[in-house]
Amino acid sequence: MTAAGSPARHACPPEHDHAETTTCYFHHKCRCDACRAENTARQRVRRRQLAYGTYDRRFVPAAPIREHVKGMIAQGVGVRTLREATGANVDHLIYGYTRRDGTRAEQKLVTARVARTLAGFTPTLDHYAAHAVIDGRGTRRRLRALAAMGWSFAVIGRHLGRIDTNVARLARARRVTAGTAREVRDLYEVLSVTPAVGETATERAMIARTKRHARDRGWHGPLAWDDVDTDPELPSQSFVTDDELDLELDLAALLEQHRVGTPARLRGEELHRVVHAFAERGELTHREIAEVVGCAEKTVDRLRAAARAAARVTEQEKAA
Repeated sequence: MTAAGSPARHACPPEHDHAETTTCYFHHKCRCDACRAENTARQRVRRRQLAYGTYDRRFVPAAPIREHVKGMIAQGVGVRTLREATGANVDHLIYGYTRRDGTRAEQKLVTARVARTLAGFTPTLDHYAAHAVIDGRGTRRRLRALAAMGWSFAVIGRHLGRIDTNVARLARARRVTAGTAREVRDLYEVLSVTPAVGETATERAMIARTKRHARDRGWHGPLAWDDVDTDPELPSQSFVTDDELDLELDLAALLEQHRVGTPARLRGEELHRVVHAFAERGELTHREIAEVVGCAEKTVDRLRAAARAAARVTEQEKAA
């Protein structure tokens, strides 16, 4: 008791999140101004619901809701994010609580109201941690829509602080990190409101080539989607396979990267694939191919000689 005869006011440790859940007020007996004000607001809502007959006193099993919440956490939604977004105290639901004797116990029941709130919560892109890996559908569509408007991967890459080939891979990625998805989304909201405009003949040619590249592959612009993240796939007019599309994106990005003076450094299987693709096109000499992919000219000569030798062996085997 204090000198005034009122109960002593307790306070939570500094690391606790005051007023965000009922834990501080009811379990830690915290009586700081924030916890007291939040409890007053909760009681006001409770009395109003009791008066109108809408207060739900029921309890339901916590296990199904716990599994649902754990699933969201496994996808990259943090406990604190869930608590702030839903207003529900998920700490006890996930971690259990401490009995008076100091042992831990699992929460068996949860109020029907909290169960409905958590079951009906659908995470958005902003709810995921930056490192969480999510579906790349929205990122792919946004980058392709920008390309349909004439924004080249080179220009997009400069805005994102990435090289062209990285943007090209994002344009076909099945999975991306939430941090990358948010970067692309924020840039998309800026660039998608206006088509690309070139000030020089070179820039206008690049825009025209980007639009043609997107049109040939059946990529849709921003107006094709009501919700770019969740809408079902639209029919595409593309006549190339996924592997062919991947290769085309790589070749186009490498040429643009070479044009702006950023050297590539391809190695291994990727180097073999790109060298043979450029050579089959017949548009570049071996020296030019070497400059684009970042290797020595003799390496290109060796790879092409090996490919021709392998082709001759295959023809001989077929003839036999």
